Amino acid sequence: MAASACRVVVVSEDRVAQGRAMETANWLRAQFGEEPVFDFSFWNFKELAEPAAASKAVEAAAHADIILLSAHGNDLPAAVGNWFERCREARTKAEGALALLLAEPFMLSASSGHAIDSLQLFARHLHMDFLPLMPQPAERIIQSFRNRPNIAPAGVTEPFDPPSHNHWGLNE
Repeated sequence: MAASACRVVVVSEDRVAQGRAMETANWLRAQFGEEPVFDFSFWNFKELAEPAAASKAVEAAAHADIILLSAHGNDLPAAVGNWFERCREARTKAEGALALLLAEPFMLSASSGHAIDSLQLFARHLHMDFLPLMPQPAERIIQSFRNRPNIAPAGVTEPFDPPSHNHWGLNE
């Protein structure tokens, strides 16, 4: 690996999210050409639950210029949170970027905004900038969750008003 290589650690939720991350990696290579050289290492959420693989991923992240997390917007598994904590302890670089790449299909929920806030906090602890790479529809959905005082049941787009009558009947 060249001394001027940009080290990128990619952590993906599943194969679809990894494919999206690989598209981004190819785009970066195409945009920058030969300089800098990009050195990518790929991991998935399940691997971070395995002690040996997680240790290798922590070592890679300790020296990474970019950590790219590619996910659908679900809550992060405990293994990923634990991995970030271990990265925090092992991190030797004083700068870099933690990027969140949302991949379709989006699995956004009311807790997605909290998960993004947690990633921003992790980025600060890792001495990295936070870059949310979210398509506009996903960003609007997350913002709507943050702005809404009461979260409606899944699939309901308007605030839920229960029926005004106190009984239910088929013929009414």
